[in-house]
Amino acid sequence: MKVRTKQEIKCKSLYCAKNNITFTCVADGTLLDFMEVMDICSIFGNALDNAIECELKIPDKEKRLIHVSVSKQKNFLLLRFENY
Repeated sequence: MKVRTKQEIKCKSLYCAKNNITFTCVADGTLLDFMEVMDICSIFGNALDNAIECELKIPDKEKRLIHVSVSKQKNFLLLRFENY
């Protein structure tokens, strides 16, 4: 995974921690090597911003959860962003 992408995820992870959102990420960053850094940052940034916005509306802080995974299935790249 490229440095800029790692920084984006780390920044969002810290924001989640500060706001009582459990954040997990399982990613094989080498699968993103074919993509431009700005494209990766746009996708991750937008998806995480949307998930964080939704999680902040949940009053029960124990239920605040975001999980991100990057994997390959057959010949497809799967970017999965899940939130409660």
